[in-house]
Amino acid sequence: MTWDHIRNVMGKDRVEQLRREFFEAIGVEAVDGGLMSRSDFLKLVVPLERLEQSRINSAVKDRIAQCLAYKGDSKGVSFDEFLYGSFICKFADTESLYRFVFSLFDLDSNGYISKKEFRKVLSISIVPAHTVAESIPKDKDDFIDFYTTIVFRAHEGSASSEINYSRWRRFADEDDVSLGLVSALQVVETEFPTLEPDF
Repeated sequence: MTWDHIRNVMGKDRVEQLRREFFEAIGVEAVDGGLMSRSDFLKLVVPLERLEQSRINSAVKDRIAQCLAYKGDSKGVSFDEFLYGSFICKFADTESLYRFVFSLFDLDSNGYISKKEFRKVLSISIVPAHTVAESIPKDKDDFIDFYTTIVFRAHEGSASSEINYSRWRRFADEDDVSLGLVSALQVVETEFPTLEPDF
């Protein structure tokens, strides 16, 4: 995904509108170099209400913000990061959302999800629920271990230690956690009824 792609999908007018919103939020003139606080970024970009309505733990919002604010500047979020976050949370197609969700699990950004990474993201993503089935562990840590083992076996037929995007993507449509994250991030058509496609 390139900046040209993001700008083409969003359109010049929307990019300029977001630029005004960004600099209005940080209280400075529209010049490069200003940073937005992480809390304002979360409020303006990340669909917190959809995360809260889904079965995904809202604690995962920090990991979402970390991936959207990809430069990792502890002082704040740049306009480019704000634009990227707005694209992912408001304009991205389904495949772009899946790629983003994959990046949530890929903690070291090496293009693979390890069991350790998968387990760590699961631990902040899932909301403990009452389990009726006898074969499924009721303790959260036991459940995460159980679920991780099943997921990695499903990919390779054995307890593989890493999964790349294409292997993960084949499974993601049936994975409640991945689907929950995609659904929570996916824009609802009626949320932005005034946007017109650029032709």
